[in-house]
Amino acid sequence: MNAKLTTTHAVGGFLLLTLAAPVWAQVQNTTNCPPLQDTTKSMLVSRVRARYQAEPGALVQLTDDSLVTGGCYHRLIFDIQSARQSYSLPLYLSPDQRYLTRDLTEVRPVGSMAANTAPGCDGGAPAQAEARATLPPRAPVSLATLVDGAVTASGSATAPATLVVFSDFQCPYCKRSAEWLKAETQQFDAKQLRVVYRFFPLSFHSWAKPAAEAAACVAAQSPAAFWKFHDAIFANQGSINPGNVQDKLAEFAQAVPELKMADYKKCVESGQSAQTVQNDQRLGTAVQVHGTPTMFLNGKQIGLQSPAQLHAAIEDVVKGPVQVAKSGR
Repeated sequence: MNAKLTTTHAVGGFLLLTLAAPVWAQVQNTTNCPPLQDTTKSMLVSRVRARYQAEPGALVQLTDDSLVTGGCYHRLIFDIQSARQSYSLPLYLSPDQRYLTRDLTEVRPVGSMAANTAPGCDGGAPAQAEARATLPPRAPVSLATLVDGAVTASGSATAPATLVVFSDFQCPYCKRSAEWLKAETQQFDAKQLRVVYRFFPLSFHSWAKPAAEAAACVAAQSPAAFWKFHDAIFANQGSINPGNVQDKLAEFAQAVPELKMADYKKCVESGQSAQTVQNDQRLGTAVQVHGTPTMFLNGKQIGLQSPAQLHAAIEDVVKGPVQVAKSGR
């Protein structure tokens, strides 16, 4: 491909890269996907530096370029290093090499999804999403195992329904499920429904881990403060990026009256909560969590497509036999 890059534009959550010659026709007429030219790579690095607000003097490098299985989407890894932080940023380049986006979601008929799955963040590539969708039904997990050591929970430990959710603050599907869960806590009282949040930041989400660690610091001070902080992160998900994540998190924490900011800052800066997040991740791996959000209702994994399905599942448990498990904490 010899097309020359000319201009760039921002289009919603995408970066639009305008080319002097069309590339899409070439993609359609060949079985081989066009490689990235050096000029394109340099331009992408410049745009990523500007779009994701890399610190002045930060080193931004395109370190990996691979093709998504079954199409000409490029999965790109940008390494960004500065005096304060170092992180990797995965992005996807469209087949016509005009658009960059953080997420690549496979669209499939609902009927083709396995009964124990729902739309979620799975690793970014359609092949991986498909692997999750075809997993066999899983045996129920001990509720005691799922809640043991949890630092974030709302509702009574003796509630007949306990919903454990493994979530990632950067995952757009987790934002949607959080809205569903909040509605359920307003329809079922604390004696009926307990919600336990487990931190499961995915490796390809560039700011999910620091957000999880900050939220764990908040939870260590006050469970009530955690849920306010949790809601603030999801409500502002679209405005957070790797360059501003710590400032944004501090802003959200400052707005929570139950928090002592000095203790919050000390916890975040010292990494006191990192072990809490790692423990949740290990638990998720042990119970075969492959993507987010993953929910367990009284130990049974549930895959949901709508708020109505979630409400019905909880209602069935609330009206049925009681299974109670208390945290070991």
